[in-house]
Amino acid sequence: MKVYVEDKTYKVYFSITHKCKRFYIYTGLQSTEKFDGMVFPRSDKSAKAKTKRLAELYSNVEDYILLHNGEDVPMLKSHLKEIIKGGKVAEKNFIDYMQMCADSKNLKAGTKRVYDVTIIRIRNYDAKCTFETITKDWLDKFVKHEYERGRMPNGVHIDLRNIKATFNWAIDNEITTLFPFRKYVLPHEETRKRCLSLEQMRQLRDAEFHTNPQRESRDLFMLGFYLIGINISDLLDLKPTDLRGGRICYKRNKTGRLYDIKVEPEALEIIKRYKGKKYLLKYKDNSKFNLKHFESNLNTRLKRLGRFREYNKEPMFPYLSTYYNRHTWATLASEIDIPIETIGRALGHAMWDNAVTSTYIKYDTKKIDEANRKVIDYLNADLECNKDNK
Repeated sequence: MKVYVEDKTYKVYFSITHKCKRFYIYTGLQSTEKFDGMVFPRSDKSAKAKTKRLAELYSNVEDYILLHNGEDVPMLKSHLKEIIKGGKVAEKNFIDYMQMCADSKNLKAGTKRVYDVTIIRIRNYDAKCTFETITKDWLDKFVKHEYERGRMPNGVHIDLRNIKATFNWAIDNEITTLFPFRKYVLPHEETRKRCLSLEQMRQLRDAEFHTNPQRESRDLFMLGFYLIGINISDLLDLKPTDLRGGRICYKRNKTGRLYDIKVEPEALEIIKRYKGKKYLLKYKDNSKFNLKHFESNLNTRLKRLGRFREYNKEPMFPYLSTYYNRHTWATLASEIDIPIETIGRALGHAMWDNAVTSTYIKYDTKKIDEANRKVIDYLNADLECNKDNK
């Protein structure tokens, strides 16, 4: 109990420590004399009535804290103020807890947006749902509702995954003991293969475009392929200093994983063509650069490649995007019998980054270098044949 003087009276506060943080809540009571504890000094004319009221408030506050121990400090402080004022604290629904779950994870912006979208969809379906009302039957009906709106299984799978993560978080924080996913199978659809065939890659590599934007889009796609499917945001973030000794070393924005890729001549030729000053490539040298807009425009141009070529008004590959170079690299590597472990490590798949194993084994980047060279040679084999025929 704390008291503070103001105009010859002392305000009485509860001192509360929650999750290693201390804060104070004004009880609405005042005393004519400073004191500690739960009993007002006898010098206060209303000591008995105030002591009784203080005990009631303390009991209410203690009961609430015991039942809502999982709340963060700002939320708990706000709710305790309502209780002391005599108001009723609004019961939180599942959406409130999902927001708390997302906020507690320090998510990257992209993942946070995924949670926000899930929250919107749940709100549109059942804004008042709680841990108690979300059952296996509720999940089935939610899935049916989303399918009827034309959504695909993988999109619904993401929403259910976020709902499941919120339940797990709530269980860990002793907010609920319920868990409707024990016998629930999440819907999933095999992702459509996003890759070009060997012949399609050769067609794209050799195509003659009559506009600079189309040539540039093709070149960036091929550069991504030559660099083992590097993500476009990582590629554009590279600085000139990231290219040293014929190798590019960088940390992937999405995962923080370190990559070390040998730059083959085919990749270096494109890098020199679009060389920047502050950045390895020229695009982010522009102070008005916007990654989201750039990536969107690039993918739009990739889908339209070939559309404006003479005698050909149809695009070459109407579904093409920057993701295709990564999938295509893996597919071509598999076709020439490169071990699945080497492919997985080259792409940075987590299953090959076992922390215990990595403590004892440092995987030789030479294997990845050799694999990438073999994939590029496989693609360029037709060029060698043409030289021999000449």
